[in-house]
Amino acid sequence: MKPKNGEQVYKLIHSQEMVQYMWKYSVHMQSTQIPLAIAFDEELDFNVLAKAVNIEIARNDCMRLRIFRDGFKVKQFFLNEYKLDKILIKQFSSKDERTAFFDGVASTKLDVFGGETFRIIFFRTEDNKCGVFICASHMVMDFAGAFMFFKDLMAVYDSLKNGADLPRALGKYEDIII
Repeated sequence: MKPKNGEQVYKLIHSQEMVQYMWKYSVHMQSTQIPLAIAFDEELDFNVLAKAVNIEIARNDCMRLRIFRDGFKVKQFFLNEYKLDKILIKQFSSKDERTAFFDGVASTKLDVFGGETFRIIFFRTEDNKCGVFICASHMVMDFAGAFMFFKDLMAVYDSLKNGADLPRALGKYEDIII
């Protein structure tokens, strides 16, 4: 995926350069993706949650960050808009099934240069907990960013569910990389 006319292109920041080296030199590329899940005892309305995810993508620019090759250099840009049309909802019947499924998703390489910088899956556990799983490229998000994603996502979800104003948006990742 390459930037279109008018999209600002940025060099990688130092932490992203380290991830790029991990891509090249890590045998199994274990540390280049961040898989995390959060589960709740309460029922989640997955339709409302899907709306919250798309609002989060619009508000959280790292969710719109894309990586591309420019000759021998790796660079990045932000999509102006991006939306998930469909989010997989997975029902699990056992902890072993859940663990195997998420291990498989987490170990399947994201196609970062093809525009896939994260995967989001909604799920219901064998004991009726509802949750959200994200597997994000370390190029666009670290663990702290993933926790911020979950915190803001659930705040947006609560606002939509309760008909309240949206919480204040997070700071822009773009401001950090320039």
